[in-house]
Amino acid sequence: MPIQEQSRDWREKYFWLIIAGIAALGIWLVTGFKVPAFLAEFRAAFGDALIIAAILAATVDQFVKCRLIREVTSDVWQYLAGHRVPVELSDYLHDSLQSRIIRRNLTLTYKLHRELGHPLRADIEISYEVENYGNKEETYPLYISEEEHKNPEFEEISCISSDPEANVPPGKGSLTITSDSGVKRVDARSITVKPLREGLFYNVKFRYHLGSVADSDSDVLSFSGPTIDVTIIGIVPPEICFVAPKTNVAVGETSIYKRVFLKEQHLHVRWLPKKHKRDVALASKVADKKAADGLT
Repeated sequence: MPIQEQSRDWREKYFWLIIAGIAALGIWLVTGFKVPAFLAEFRAAFGDALIIAAILAATVDQFVKCRLIREVTSDVWQYLAGHRVPVELSDYLHDSLQSRIIRRNLTLTYKLHRELGHPLRADIEISYEVENYGNKEETYPLYISEEEHKNPEFEEISCISSDPEANVPPGKGSLTITSDSGVKRVDARSITVKPLREGLFYNVKFRYHLGSVADSDSDVLSFSGPTIDVTIIGIVPPEICFVAPKTNVAVGETSIYKRVFLKEQHLHVRWLPKKHKRDVALASKVADKKAADGLT
């Protein structure tokens, strides 16, 4: 368990210990030892006050604190932004930050190649680390979905972890494939992710291929939850140009995005023949504009 979580748990236990001590002292003063008559009234009154204080701290005080936190956080976005924020935007940001599960260092690799006399094939691999920033275990489903018309073939969903119970070996035998509304989804068994601590890791990998893609096509990586730092790698034949959204860190066909992606955001990559130089330039401009508008 993270140090801050341990510290908070100890503070809560310490608080309830003090409340119990105050209540016990109050009861003892009201029902306990004999004192001179001129102190009896003071003792009883002081004991009553301690009992009332303990009851208020254990009930009303807790309610008031929770209510205050809810009211403050409901309007916190407008103070962070420095201006009024629509309720819809506040709700979206609040919902996006509710997730305790964070994905980190996501690497998406596209390998495009063609065998003689066959259409272009795309081998796709996605890997990332999973971290739980909550204070209790969380169930994390392992699944991926792809457009059915792209004829995806799923080869691997795996997890390598320092927690033996979370290890999911690669292999197609344990995968469950379903189709709905033109989308094919494949599921492996869910894993239980424990709160983040030193030495604990969960490395997840997905691997599949699209057996027949057009020479001019695209793909979308959509984020289902908060993701920190993304790398996109395009390995393509000499006659194909791979286009990813603009970033400050790009070497060859590798693009690195040192930023946070929230739920429902996405990255859109494209590939097309290099002979269509005008189309390549246009695709780059479109990708750059979407990146600037925060749509990628």
